[in-house]
Amino acid sequence: MERNAATSRFFECPGVNCPGGLEQVIDTVQEEGFKAINIRVWPDKSTVDNLSFISRYYDQDASDKMSIAYELRNLGFFAVDQHSAIMLNFEIGWTATDACSAKRSWIHADAGNSYVFSRKKDDPERHSQRFLSLSSKLYQKFQPSFGWIERLTFNSYDKVGYTSWDDVDRLKLPHVYWANFFGPAYVNKLGKEFLMQAPGWKCEEMDDGGCLYVLTPSLAGTGPVAVVREVQKYFGVEHVRRRPSKGRKRSKK
Repeated sequence: MERNAATSRFFECPGVNCPGGLEQVIDTVQEEGFKAINIRVWPDKSTVDNLSFISRYYDQDASDKMSIAYELRNLGFFAVDQHSAIMLNFEIGWTATDACSAKRSWIHADAGNSYVFSRKKDDPERHSQRFLSLSSKLYQKFQPSFGWIERLTFNSYDKVGYTSWDDVDRLKLPHVYWANFFGPAYVNKLGKEFLMQAPGWKCEEMDDGGCLYVLTPSLAGTGPVAVVREVQKYFGVEHVRRRPSKGRKRSKK
């Protein structure tokens, strides 16, 4: 059976690597009703197995050790929702050595129990909206250049999804996801009216002048064929939502 990971990704996040930026990520997540646990860093990002725990919980001990994360330019933690079955694995990092540079900085989260976004008995729409609400708060706090939420297949899983850093640098849109966070530069290029009139469930303006564009109320499935085709034509992209694996056909529901 094909497995999927409900995932979010923000590119170029101003302030996340400034003093207090990592703490703001955790504070924002906890203010939304999630509990941060297993605070950790990677001394060597060349292997995911080489990690060091800062603290079991986000407490004073963890706060006192946050300088380690800034020095290593990365931080990870799990976020357990107190109001739903969502559990997210967060990874925050940056490559720039200049203080507070937003260049190549990211906030990434994926759900270890992604079935709650697809199984009817688990109310996928409720969980999808919960994930969307948290991601919207993180967008408002850090105002990234671009971001998305989607369910990606594990066999083609890539934490940058179908959008590259070069795409973001050049304000290109090669793919439309379930939820798309367009920063002001993208809005200026694509046009606010163009985005507000796009087919789909909703498009709303964000406080920084960016836009949040969402195709359907739920992450379940890959979206109705009619909507997908309309979005493809409207944005002029080849793919919308999760790209089907070879040998699998998109549902016509």
